[in-house]
Amino acid sequence: MKRSPKRAAALCALATLCAGLLAAAQPVSPPVVEYSIDATLDPKAKTVDGKERLLWRNPSGDDVSELQFHLYLNAFKNNRSTFLREWGGRLTDAIVGSKEEHWGWIDIVSIRTADGVDLKAGSRFLHPDGNDPSDETVLAVPLPSPVPAHGEISLDMTFRDKLPRVLARTGFVRDFFLVAQWFPKLCVYEPAGMRRRPQGGWNCHAFHANSEFYADFGTYDVTLTVPSRFVVGATGKNVSEIRKGNQTTYRYVQENVHDFAWTADPRYVVVKADFDPARDIPQGWTRLAGKELGMTAEQIALKPVSIRLLLQPDHCRARERYLRSAKEALSFYGLWFGAYPYPTLTIVDPPEDGFGAGGMEYPTFITGDAPSLTLRWPFQKVRFVEDVTIHEFGHQYWYGMVASNEFEESWLDEGLNTDSEYRALRLAYGPRNAIELPGGIGIGWDAIAHLAYLSLPNLDPVRRFAWGYSSGGSYGVNSYFKVGLFLAQLRQDLGVRGP
Repeated sequence: MKRSPKRAAALCALATLCAGLLAAAQPVSPPVVEYSIDATLDPKAKTVDGKERLLWRNPSGDDVSELQFHLYLNAFKNNRSTFLREWGGRLTDAIVGSKEEHWGWIDIVSIRTADGVDLKAGSRFLHPDGNDPSDETVLAVPLPSPVPAHGEISLDMTFRDKLPRVLARTGFVRDFFLVAQWFPKLCVYEPAGMRRRPQGGWNCHAFHANSEFYADFGTYDVTLTVPSRFVVGATGKNVSEIRKGNQTTYRYVQENVHDFAWTADPRYVVVKADFDPARDIPQGWTRLAGKELGMTAEQIALKPVSIRLLLQPDHCRARERYLRSAKEALSFYGLWFGAYPYPTLTIVDPPEDGFGAGGMEYPTFITGDAPSLTLRWPFQKVRFVEDVTIHEFGHQYWYGMVASNEFEESWLDEGLNTDSEYRALRLAYGPRNAIELPGGIGIGWDAIAHLAYLSLPNLDPVRRFAWGYSSGGSYGVNSYFKVGLFLAQLRQDLGVRGP
């Protein structure tokens, strides 16, 4: 097909955008923040006791007189939190509030500078979005002296978590633990000019029901002590494992990421696999990607990755489906957007009474979903396992390596990832990539996205703070489906062939 100058210019712009995104994935050095955390799980009390050493490097030319922290677990402290007020009737895995043990929170026991100055007494909760005054998900900590421009500060903190019953991707059910949003986490200080700021300041929002996260890249060095009967998985690489009596201590380390999550469950079936690009990239994908991108196979070469699947014993039928879709995700995203830069990928399969922990992304660590119905005939090709695995892996790129602000621009992660996810699924499973039943009956995820988009009135623009949409449904359509459909239509209009 002969391309018009306008079409060629548009394709050039898309190629430039892709190159810019790859450049954005380069490591930040030195990291803005470094976390060293020592944590102990009490599975009976459902608590985590932690000590945190924090190093923050001021990225701006400003003198910064206070630090601001996310205390995400306080979203589950009571039914007056901003999160639970907005969450409303969507409490799927627990009727939160019916029992005291269902609540979760984080208590800051102490905050001190490296030379021992107590900062806790001067700390205060903030309500940056005009949210409920009883909300305790953002904490401001005034400093005895400002951190100078491009200077740094170290703090020592101790904290205790009470984990909630599984809700919104964190918590426990029985002896299953998904420990996320669990430590005092620095907000992002944005210098003047960053993301259109007129002057430097903290970007730190309350934890809302329709928002996720935004953080600086950093280094995490985390030690986890649990009873030895538990199997543990976490962000990063396990560099040591020491057993003393009935307790085992694991150390995980990861650079150039902006969060850390972990899991523990004595029932996990551990499945180890290696992604070998020479063996596991589906036939023809490298050639197709190279042709579309105008690059050689050597230029888009991928790296080996160690995969660790933590599987529920009653979901063993999902084993190969998880591994296949993980390798397809590593192949597609790596070939089209740049090689996955981390050496490990951990996939967590939650129990069916803990599906509130499913379908979530953290750096090098994702949670899936494997409903039993989709593991048996005639529903084995209802590709829920595959879709969730590919989608959550995709967030290693959007927002992972690109580091967009999910509070303020959810379309930049969910929308771009929806388009990428559907492209990967079409390439791997053909037009009936969502549901394929005996007799040739089926449907693709693109068609489902069209139906979802058409099912709701168009009440909001795509670009809006995540909690500002008219409803949760409008947030979902505008953040996921509308953007994904637009990008698919744009490629078609530009004559771009391929997935």
